[in-house]
Amino acid sequence: SEILEELYLKYYKIRKKLLMLIQIDSPSYAVQQREKSISLIEQDIKRTFADLSLFQEGMKYHDSLFRILRAFAMYRPDIGYVQGMSYIAAIVLLYIQDEYKAFMNFSNLMLKYPIMPFYTFNEDFVAQVLQLFKQLFQINLPDLCDHFEMEEIKPRQYVYKWIMTLFSRSLPLRIVSHVWD
Repeated sequence: SEILEELYLKYYKIRKKLLMLIQIDSPSYAVQQREKSISLIEQDIKRTFADLSLFQEGMKYHDSLFRILRAFAMYRPDIGYVQGMSYIAAIVLLYIQDEYKAFMNFSNLMLKYPIMPFYTFNEDFVAQVLQLFKQLFQINLPDLCDHFEMEEIKPRQYVYKWIMTLFSRSLPLRIVSHVWD
């Protein structure tokens, strides 16, 4: 029964991937994904470092940030735009005002191995990272780790945001700049 259940799960995952690949090849799917990404980008830019106002509509970096994120969504339609990317692109843009160079740096950051599986929602990889984090947490801060477990605070609840925004939503901007350095 366990073997049958495991085979069914593998079959289901493969079937799901195949259906997704078939959809991706259709021109209407590409247009839908692009439109969905652009809509998400427009929504997220408003929330990106809202207290700075630099990325709000009509402000200095709004249009540049939009163009960088839209270009990435078009460059990698298989990923598109995922919430959290705007924070990373915004920090890159603050350091590198040239749009082309900022886009190249942002793309390189997004496509690096440790981050990409979080944006493609690769659950197997994410589960391994979270398990590794939990082990390191237990070794380095055992009391805090035990307290989190007692309070039923799971690493997925905070590590995901840390990685998907490279700490830019979890730490003050002045500290994030030091972490990134």
